[in-house]
Amino acid sequence: MTTEEIKQILERYNTGQCTELEKTIIEETLMQFNEDQPGLSEKKLEKLGNEIYRNLPGSDGKSRRIKLLSIITAVASVSLIGIITLLFYPRPNTSSIENKSTFNITPGGNKATLTLANGKTINLSAAKTGIIIDDNNIKYIDSTAITNRSGNAPGMATISTPKGGEYQIVLSDGTKVWLNAATTLQFSANLMRERGERKVRLERGEAYFEVYKDKKRPFVVETGQQDVLVLGTHFNIDTYEPGSIKTTLLEGSVRVQSNVHTSKTKSKILVPGEQSVNKAGAIEVRKVNTNIELAWKKGKIQFVRADLKTVMGMISRWYDIQVVYQYYPVEGKFTGSISRSKNISEVLNLLETTGDVRFKIKERQVLVMK
Repeated sequence: MTTEEIKQILERYNTGQCTELEKTIIEETLMQFNEDQPGLSEKKLEKLGNEIYRNLPGSDGKSRRIKLLSIITAVASVSLIGIITLLFYPRPNTSSIENKSTFNITPGGNKATLTLANGKTINLSAAKTGIIIDDNNIKYIDSTAITNRSGNAPGMATISTPKGGEYQIVLSDGTKVWLNAATTLQFSANLMRERGERKVRLERGEAYFEVYKDKKRPFVVETGQQDVLVLGTHFNIDTYEPGSIKTTLLEGSVRVQSNVHTSKTKSKILVPGEQSVNKAGAIEVRKVNTNIELAWKKGKIQFVRADLKTVMGMISRWYDIQVVYQYYPVEGKFTGSISRSKNISEVLNLLETTGDVRFKIKERQVLVMK
């Protein structure tokens, strides 16, 4: 396969016109690559090729396997025309990011505030990863006490993460919730179980739920313009984009029900691998790559064919920075993956490898320039 043929595949990929085979080859190769080991050895290429080949439908011949490997090899050696080839580029030895050494910004971490039903506010420990709620007290996941029964009074409590923060909470029924940056979750100590259902409210942000199974008491997540009803399952809710709520299902099933009056569909049942998008009460369902949708929970910043504002939105939330656009590549689409443990200069340096943009760090501002 020639370089020109590979370019044509990548152009179709950028515009959403490539075949499912081509899409699988490119995305799965990119997403499986370990960003801490930028070199692609022959052994690594063969391993990736074998993994992709096994997952493709209708794999029935040595010649097809060879063709897949040749495509992967070519993809790894060609500039990816408008998408970030973070995972195949060698890391630059130097950075063009201005003021890197002076204003480098460290990644987010365990940060959250707990506001109890009685109004008391607790800044949760950055040395801990999460808290456990039960009927008698609130404690950290390692069993260190936070409050006694008096602090766990009836009523709604709130846990909030700031930009650059994440935290986990285990609710009184055993349901686990992971909160991404800039997220607020309201809950009661007993989850209002006396009403025949368990209910929490996601005020803003993004959260991943592993719901404890209880057939007698459905679990409900309120999010302003919709309710998600489940018995026991794993799913993610993302409310970052104004006017839009994305619900992604990993296991089990959920019913997504709109609270907004509209003539369009107000209720959908999701199966694993599906995502509902609720805009102004109208719900649409699509198939998604759950590994990409849930990358944040696995400690990665990951994006596929995303515009720069989407990518910078992820970065601004996790590094708690303001993005100022002095230039914007309108046609640019970006694909890549990097650990959320990296300093911001490393992330921006990878974005600069496209040659489309460059950055300047000024205190807690990142300027986007040409």
